[in-house]
Amino acid sequence: MNETCDFSRRKAFTSLAVGASAVMAGAVSSVAMADTASRLLTVGDGGEFPTIQDALAVAAAGATATSPFTVFVLPGVYDLRTFGRSITLPQWVTLVGTHRKAVEIWLADDVFLGFTRNAAISEITFRYRGNRAALIGNPSGYQVIENFELSRVTVYVEGSGAAVDLNYWVNNAFFYDLHVITEGIGIRVSRGGLIWAYNSYVALVGTNTGTYHCGYYLPAKTSRLWVYGGFVGTGYGYPNVSDPDQDVIGIYCGPTWNGRVHLDGVWSICRNDNGGSGHSVINCVRNESSTNLGIVRAFGCYMQAESGDELVTPATIVNTGPGRFETHGSRIREFGGTQAYGGSQTGVSRYSKADDGSILKQESGGLILLDASAGPFVLSMGSDWSLEGELYIFKKVDASPNTITIQTGGKWTIEGRSRIQLTRQYQSVTLRIAANTFWVT
Repeated sequence: MNETCDFSRRKAFTSLAVGASAVMAGAVSSVAMADTASRLLTVGDGGEFPTIQDALAVAAAGATATSPFTVFVLPGVYDLRTFGRSITLPQWVTLVGTHRKAVEIWLADDVFLGFTRNAAISEITFRYRGNRAALIGNPSGYQVIENFELSRVTVYVEGSGAAVDLNYWVNNAFFYDLHVITEGIGIRVSRGGLIWAYNSYVALVGTNTGTYHCGYYLPAKTSRLWVYGGFVGTGYGYPNVSDPDQDVIGIYCGPTWNGRVHLDGVWSICRNDNGGSGHSVINCVRNESSTNLGIVRAFGCYMQAESGDELVTPATIVNTGPGRFETHGSRIREFGGTQAYGGSQTGVSRYSKADDGSILKQESGGLILLDASAGPFVLSMGSDWSLEGELYIFKKVDASPNTITIQTGGKWTIEGRSRIQLTRQYQSVTLRIAANTFWVT
């Protein structure tokens, strides 16, 4: 493309292309949509700038909330490794390619793309080789990551690094139609915050010698993750790539984590094909939270763990402590292993005479098995706004004549009553909280 062209006409055409790309994405950054105020910089053969870093430097000097920039990348392969250091995506800037099958950016080791807030990336494929991450939210580690979007982006990771590392507190990060193919980690939330992923695909592949392969990694204390649709795991859907021969975890919640994970319509198969190397951790969800506040909820999901060589024992869902996994209309199975939940498994808890006088809170919801064989006892329900929508299923499991009493506190009632009692074996009652009332359902 050595011919000359009229810049104003080309700019108008490029603006149209950006708009078309945004429509295909299905979820467009507010930065990219601000056509009347945005400034457009083009990169590549026939563009205004030969390199992405040159265009971003100009955008950084002029982009504001009222005058955002769009850096539009024309088709081609852009090897940022030759730059020798990381590049930062400025605030109020959208980096968008013509199509993620037409634009590739190569990264490696410490040559990554950093970002902080009020920015977006769409229609680009990244290829990263290294042990850190391809896209790092606030690599300096002191500034809040805020209002960041990835839409129709593909990231390949070779090595133990991550596709995306949110390295500080996150005030809203959104992933739309994100495709990750990684030998290491997909999305790492290092410090906590609010993250949404829509129709995104995280495939764990290859033979990297790291300690494990992990789709969503949440070691931080207060992370809240919502995943709607999409896939996380290994095998069955990514052809011509071998399953990992190391430990495999679809979603990992660390010991200090006390947040929430909401999974809606997610498909997860985690498979190890280690050929006898002896690695035993194969989980779709692994919750190591040391507090009962750490809850994973799955709605309409399919999850399955299996071992390729049948020499190890997979477990689809694992709780190593009091954290919980709750399943609502999901199918959970594994091949070659058993369901090893531990802790307050799948929203199941148990109470007896020793728990007389206990107050049930938000994290106490789910199936509650009651054993009065050692004597009658009373459980009290809390009366806090956070209970709205929670479900409690009480069931008396013992054959003794001892009575179990469930009573309310404050002004809240059980359909006008202050208490209900269970008196016979296998008697049950289900309570759903709405409008400051415990409704029998």
